[in-house]
Amino acid sequence: MKYFFLLTFLFFTNCQYLPPIGEKYKKPETKMPAAWDSVKKDENSEFGEIEKNWWENFQDPVLNKVIEQAVKNNHDFKIAQSRVVEARANVTTATSELAPKVNATASAARKNNYIIPFAPNTHNIFNLFTAGFDASWELDLFGANYRSRQSAKALLEASDEAKNYILVSLIAEVVKNYSDLRAAQNELFLQKQIDAARVTILQLNEAKKSVGLLSDIDLGPIKIAMLDSKSDLLESEARAAIALYNLEFLLGKRPGEMKNFFGEIGAVPILRKGVIIDAPVSLLRNRPDIKQAEREFASATEMENYSVARIFPKISLSGFFGFYNTKSQNLLQSSSRVFAADSQITMPVLDFGGIFAGMKIADERKKQALITYEEKVNKALLDVESSMIGFVKESQKFDLIMQSGEVQKMVHKLNYKRQNSGLMAQVEYLQSQLNFLQSEKKLNSERLEFAKKTVALYKSLGGGWEVFSNSQKK
Repeated sequence: MKYFFLLTFLFFTNCQYLPPIGEKYKKPETKMPAAWDSVKKDENSEFGEIEKNWWENFQDPVLNKVIEQAVKNNHDFKIAQSRVVEARANVTTATSELAPKVNATASAARKNNYIIPFAPNTHNIFNLFTAGFDASWELDLFGANYRSRQSAKALLEASDEAKNYILVSLIAEVVKNYSDLRAAQNELFLQKQIDAARVTILQLNEAKKSVGLLSDIDLGPIKIAMLDSKSDLLESEARAAIALYNLEFLLGKRPGEMKNFFGEIGAVPILRKGVIIDAPVSLLRNRPDIKQAEREFASATEMENYSVARIFPKISLSGFFGFYNTKSQNLLQSSSRVFAADSQITMPVLDFGGIFAGMKIADERKKQALITYEEKVNKALLDVESSMIGFVKESQKFDLIMQSGEVQKMVHKLNYKRQNSGLMAQVEYLQSQLNFLQSEKKLNSERLEFAKKTVALYKSLGGGWEVFSNSQKK
């Protein structure tokens, strides 16, 4: 009998190496355009590989420190990292199903040997003590557990890409919110100067009115402009505070915790060099959300194979080695030693369509995963095309506003000289100063818009996350 169990064990162990049931996974093939539609190579744009740490091109040490803090402290990114650890544990759980399981057991029981337990005096009552080891092994003859493990591994890789995509979005949001904070600080600085100039203009015109050189009708619009300036100043103060709070939230901080870290004013980070890659194929290699969708499709494919493998028989081996005795003091004696071996085959015969329904569910989920992958590819192309055209046109617009600002600055300098030479009244000079400050506010807003378009371009290209991912693995 023992030779029978030995031969059974060897036979089924060798069967473990049979090819698993189901189709071999193939990456989905998606037809891609040969070149970008929105930006052609004959335009004044540079082509090359996307920089992984693109934010360093802004050459802003404060921004670099802020991004490091965000990667370290952001709550969403911490959750994404935890999900990767969870997915890795799921792989370990699925892998354990392929290996034998051994348990140590011990028990003590009081039993009787009669079929009717209501008359204790008519039969013997005895104790039974057991101790030993039992082992079980489900032989994955048709690959169901193997497919389950492969699915878990694909989901682990998908969760890692999901973490990477959150990091891409986090870095982009930090740069955007940092730019918004700097723009809000600059706007507040300029608005204070505008408010001071409006107050001075009103005071000078009130002096004119007091000597009869100005009527109430003429003074009315000047007062309204001053009050509007006060209103704009309050709005600028609120915007600067909210911009700080938003950035602090991304850094895992509470409102006002980093109030003194950024100072009162700073430059909006501007990157005049746009880097655009050659083809969407490179985009697909960089975008973590595309990789995530592909890995989820791989997992769905393996789960479809798993549902097919469940139709086939399940084969398992089990055994026990230990001690049985009715007296605890004699339990570990050689005469109490026992062993048992067992093999079992189970196969679904009648489950009213449950298994086939599971196969249908797995097949539909696979189709959904493929559609999601194709949608992600199209969405990525949309993001890149839109951000490219937005970046290029915003760059051209920024150049025009810069030129306009330079002209306004030149006019203001000339008026300053005229005012010092007595060729221009103070009120006229103040009005010229207001025009200059308004042009500076417009340029400040444009710098912010250009910074956002730059961030959108780099985010759509999917670059930046490899730097931190590689450093975190060390």
